[in-house]
Amino acid sequence: MTVHRGTPPRQAFTLFEMLVTVALVAIVAAAALPALSDDTRLRLMAASAVMVSDIELAQTMTISRPQDAVVVRFDADKNTYWIAPVTDTETPITRDLSGEPYSVELGKGRASSADGVTFTLLDMNSDMLAFNSQGGLSSFINTPIVELRLGSQMVSLSVNPTTGSITETYSTITGDVDSGGGLEVQPTELGGGAMIVNK
Repeated sequence: MTVHRGTPPRQAFTLFEMLVTVALVAIVAAAALPALSDDTRLRLMAASAVMVSDIELAQTMTISRPQDAVVVRFDADKNTYWIAPVTDTETPITRDLSGEPYSVELGKGRASSADGVTFTLLDMNSDMLAFNSQGGLSSFINTPIVELRLGSQMVSLSVNPTTGSITETYSTITGDVDSGGGLEVQPTELGGGAMIVNK
């Protein structure tokens, strides 16, 4: 006859362990649910990613073939932008693989995950971004900004005029503009910089 010494091998969880596990899962789910249900930040990030990618594409195309320079043309009223040759800024270039016009409307097609996001242009001499053969902007007068907005969240895409590099700043808009109190834009944890107050 064999005698087993020590504690017998464990077969299952106790009721107490199961209750603690269920309680922890419930706490984590309750904390994560608001973040998952509010996809404002995700939509803004999607819009920002698509737009930055396309601006950088136009910059790269101009650097690689300055004789065939392209621009990014914006139509904020229609929530649309496109990449066009500098010789005909009204007509988008065609995509290599599909042959479709290189035009993007936020909330549709490639930018379908940016549904509801709108944009405005600030500090731009015109409704387009044009680059030189070194990658900087063709005009050094201003630092153009494209503001993407959804609800009280905003992403500012600032284009450095000398390098063409893009800085993204995520902000939360607070205050009531209609009440005459002004508009406060406070950078969020993903952004940076000082608070900007427009009165």
